[in-house]
Amino acid sequence: MSPDTRSKILSNIREEEGLRLEPYQREGEQFHTVGYGRYGNMVDPEKIITQEQAEQYLGNDVDVRLAEIQRLIPDFNNMPEELQINLFSEYYRGSVRQSPNTVSLINEGEYGKAADEFLNNDEYRRVRGVRDSGGKDSGVIGRMEAVSGSLRDYQKEKDNKNIASVDYNMIRNMEELAADRKLIGKRLKQV
Repeated sequence: MSPDTRSKILSNIREEEGLRLEPYQREGEQFHTVGYGRYGNMVDPEKIITQEQAEQYLGNDVDVRLAEIQRLIPDFNNMPEELQINLFSEYYRGSVRQSPNTVSLINEGEYGKAADEFLNNDEYRRVRGVRDSGGKDSGVIGRMEAVSGSLRDYQKEKDNKNIASVDYNMIRNMEELAADRKLIGKRLKQV
């Protein structure tokens, strides 16, 4: 992964997560969250952090999760940058790990099917239902749909490359056939 892509991932996480220096606990969550979405038992619910600490935590958390997602999805670094950023954003949030079927489809190169599977989950339906009934979207829908859209785009890109390859091979075969016919014609005239 290029340093530029890592920088874009950091910027995306900052934007999507927002900065909270005072720890908070969402309803139904076991642990507190602080900084740019740092969550877990390592967060002291009584300790307010500085922006410098939040940046340090973010850098560490991103590096740890980049190594994880690269193990989970071995082709991650070869994917288009937009897909890397969107997929990582949801991995950071935890939703990619919660969808082993999506991960399997990605690893099989079935990006279109992975796009559908990723949105086929209870959290997406629940939050979308809240939004569709006039409630506030926490940003989850946009992030999940961005992953799905990027996966679909990548599938189209792959399909177009396959079509171009087939077209090239078909043209090459036709040229060879035409050359063979021409050669046969010349030989028949000699007989």
